[in-house]
Amino acid sequence: VKDYEVYISMDGENWGSPVARGTMANTAEKQEALFFTPANGKFIRFVAKSSHDGGDSAAVAELNIIAD
Repeated sequence: VKDYEVYISMDGENWGSPVARGTMANTAEKQEALFFTPANGKFIRFVAKSSHDGGDSAAVAELNIIAD
């Protein structure tokens, strides 16, 4: 994943605007996607907008949600 967006939903149908977006480095190291503002919800959608190799696919090995 190169460019991404993160969405939060209470019902899994209404997603609203992204709560985070950014660009990940081309590395296997751990990376963080910080939310613009605190968000509440039951569902999370991680959308890969582009890949580093310019292809039509992207991969994420693991997603951890950390809440304060």
